[in-house]
Amino acid sequence: ERISTRLVVSIDELREANKLLSEYGITEKEIVLCIHPGCSEPQSVRQWIASRYSQLADQLIEEYGARVVFTGIHHDHKEINSIQLAMKYPSVSLAGKTSLRTFMAVLKRSRVVIGSDTGALHIAQALQTPIVMLMGYTGPDDTGPFDPTGHSRFVKVELPCSPCIHREPKPAQWEICEPRRPVLCMDKLDVATVYNAAREVIGKIPAP
Repeated sequence: ERISTRLVVSIDELREANKLLSEYGITEKEIVLCIHPGCSEPQSVRQWIASRYSQLADQLIEEYGARVVFTGIHHDHKEINSIQLAMKYPSVSLAGKTSLRTFMAVLKRSRVVIGSDTGALHIAQALQTPIVMLMGYTGPDDTGPFDPTGHSRFVKVELPCSPCIHREPKPAQWEICEPRRPVLCMDKLDVATVYNAAREVIGKIPAP
């Protein structure tokens, strides 16, 4: 039996998150979609392509009239800025601008959190915020998402070499992937696949 981790934020912390979002013109009635493009280490093998996040964010804004919020730590600022510059619509970056607890409250406030297999996605899952996790190097049997509500999704491309995180010896493709970014499994993951998964998740979430 899979037992999911549970985290909680207080009402005061949610108020603080809403106050922060209001400083960027986001009201409590608006839909917030969170995108977390970074990973725990720079140039990670788990990281998706920045320009595809730009396309994804624009499509979700067009579909839902939502506010897209990018989250991350300080070293994610440069990449998020490049994503935002390539977008047609305005978005908000909170990279490096929150405490851990306020960051958690922003994740809780969001309708869905989208990103690679990294800590922020697991925190969102533990807060019972649905996620769309982009996978390749790692696989769902290893790291989830383990969502008892059934709302969350993972997306991956079926490749004979994926996932390769625990494979020893590594598949031959690893010699090509190790020095390059994006790696093959992330390069093959297109915007339409992630977008369709996000739409499916958002459609399953009960309206507030």
